[in-house]
Amino acid sequence: MLMDFKSSLLRRLAERQYPGKKIRALMNFLRYHVHFENEENSINFEKETQQVIKRSETMGIEELLLDRATKLGIREGEQKKSQDVVENLLLDFGFTDEQAAKAANVPLAFVRKVRSQLKKKQAE
Repeated sequence: MLMDFKSSLLRRLAERQYPGKKIRALMNFLRYHVHFENEENSINFEKETQQVIKRSETMGIEELLLDRATKLGIREGEQKKSQDVVENLLLDFGFTDEQAAKAANVPLAFVRKVRSQLKKKQAE
């Protein structure tokens, strides 16, 4: 159902000769915000998109930047979550640096950095 909708929309945009920039923007929205449950459908849709808009490259600059930004956001979110967990272990439970590192599954250096930041905040 979703595959049919995305494919139909793609074909209609191309038939009506919308500017490539608008088609790319819409396809990026569909690609990054309206996900298929099945990865195979994502691959098939990508291939169909390339055929319809007559692109041979698998990832253009715009897509590359969106992909990098998405991955960076995920990494930053994971790091923030780890920092919050370590802070809670240190402040609320009185864990040692070694205990916090083991419990949060992070490097000891990361815990020491968080502890240092906490000390700076408390001194302010």
